[in-house]
Amino acid sequence: MTAPPLRAIRGRPSVSVVIPFRGDARDAAGLGASLETGPFDGAGEVIVADNSDDGAAVGLPPPVLVVPARTERSSYHARNAGAGAAAGDWLLFVDADCVPPPDLIGRYFAEPIGERCGAVAGGIVGVADQDSL
Repeated sequence: MTAPPLRAIRGRPSVSVVIPFRGDARDAAGLGASLETGPFDGAGEVIVADNSDDGAAVGLPPPVLVVPARTERSSYHARNAGAGAAAGDWLLFVDADCVPPPDLIGRYFAEPIGERCGAVAGGIVGVADQDSL
């Protein structure tokens, strides 16, 4: 049985946010706290693909959907597991250590996206005191 389609938000297509996660319980708590601030205004669903050794993200509260992704230790595998569970018209991949602006989804859909477009990308800004890639 498949999930019902997600409702479009304010005239936009539905968006599934997929977050690959590999960390411990403390990292999961930090991710949960950051998700409580509502960084994904307009998302139809937020999916955390748990790639940790012990299922550390399992305790994240709804409406976050946590899907296991432990058969292979890679963010690529976790993204694929999350995408497989998604019901949105569009997928937004965001790493667990990123701090997106609260209007990120709105920015992507500020201008109409052509029907033949299959991917949209934005810029990435590193932390000011970051000393590695």
